[in-house]
Amino acid sequence: MEHMIEASKLVVVHPLFALLLTLLCYQGAVFLYENAGRFPLLHPLLVATAMLVFLLDSLGIHYAQYYKNVEILPLFLGVVTVALAIPLYESLRHMRLLLLPVLITVLLSAPFAVGLVLLLADVFNLDAVLTKSLATKSVTTPIAVLVSEEIGGKAALATAFVLVTGMFAPILVPVFLKLWPAKRDAITGIALGLSSHAIGTAKALEISRECGAFSALAMSLTGILTALFLPWFF
Repeated sequence: MEHMIEASKLVVVHPLFALLLTLLCYQGAVFLYENAGRFPLLHPLLVATAMLVFLLDSLGIHYAQYYKNVEILPLFLGVVTVALAIPLYESLRHMRLLLLPVLITVLLSAPFAVGLVLLLADVFNLDAVLTKSLATKSVTTPIAVLVSEEIGGKAALATAFVLVTGMFAPILVPVFLKLWPAKRDAITGIALGLSSHAIGTAKALEISRECGAFSALAMSLTGILTALFLPWFF
């Protein structure tokens, strides 16, 4: 019996166990989401996170140890983000006609998102590190982590804020589309890419390839603009 307990402890702390546990939680969450008719509150990211937290706590695995074992996973974030160039390429001809309106929208929206964070942070007297981490909430995680660290924020906080911001898309977009139907999928895509980065883009791809392409474009432009100019605010 003691040998079995020791063996189970060795399995739990093995790096491959953490990776397998993560993948199983996500695949289980995707299965539930698809079979529930893509109900917004059962989004795979929400469900998988809840499942993983419960299992880590039940198995007595400390987060620091878990993160060390799965630190290879964040490396794929950049790869996934670059892969969004595929729907961009497929809609390139259509995008040329709407590039100027998209650029104007991004140039107005990105500074507004940062300015609103700074204003609210000042009103609620937030800590400087917290404010700098919050400022990157509207860009995709790889960019948010790098920019946040550059301006004096914390990568872990920036990642959390990006995740929370992104989760508004799959939950609220179906509601907004029923209240204010968009005339074109391109408009919905731009709104999703601007406000909810990669998670919003994933939701946009569920709507249509055109919606996903414009979301990827808006997300990319917002990320570039933020990375270039956000350090000037601090």
